[in-house]
This record gives sequence, C-alpha cells and structure tokens, in this order.
Amino acid sequence: MIRVVHELGLVKRRAHGNPIHSNYPINWLLMYSDLKHFGYNPYAPEFSALIRQGKANRLYWRFMTPIVNSMIKYKLLLGRNTTLQMRWLGLSDSDLRITQPYGAYDPK
Repeated sequence: MIRVVHELGLVKRRAHGNPIHSNYPINWLLMYSDLKHFGYNPYAPEFSALIRQGKANRLYWRFMTPIVNSMIKYKLLLGRNTTLQMRWLGLSDSDLRITQPYGAYDPK
C-alpha cells in the first residue's frame, strides 16, 4: 500500500506513506494513554488480524511489539510525538487519567 500511495503521487517520498508517520496526529498520545492506564496497545488486535491473514510477519511483530510499546511508554524515538502532542494540547501526564469509576457505565 505504501508503494501504491507513493506511485499515485499522494506523498512526495515513499517514507511519508508509512502509516506510522502519516496517521492522525494524536495517535501516539492515544496509544500512550492506553498503555499507561490499561497496559495494552490498542493496535494489538489489528496486528494480530494482519498476521493471521498473512499480511504481517509474525516473527517481526513478536520482537517489535515490546520495542514499539517501550518507545511509546517512555516517549522515546517515535514515541516522543506523545510529548509534542501533549504540549500542543496543553496537557500533562496528570490530565491523562480515568475519571469514570470502573463499572459506572450504564448503557440503559
């Protein structure tokens, strides 16, 4: 897909077609919040499905998942985008808290 996006001229450089770089600006912040509160990367089910469909390499993601999660958790390398996004939104770590008590949601 990245190659096709580049060939269609939708991005100047092929690297810019990578969803890690081109996705919604606050994705890193959302992943950080989920890892912080739930210990869970919300993209895990998506990558699991891609692996099962043969569209992603299982061995690669077995090793990369903890690396990516660490980058996000500690705001390193690409995970530093979390810091930029928090600054952009005027947020601190204390603002990223769960305020709804567990079990309080009532869908009735």
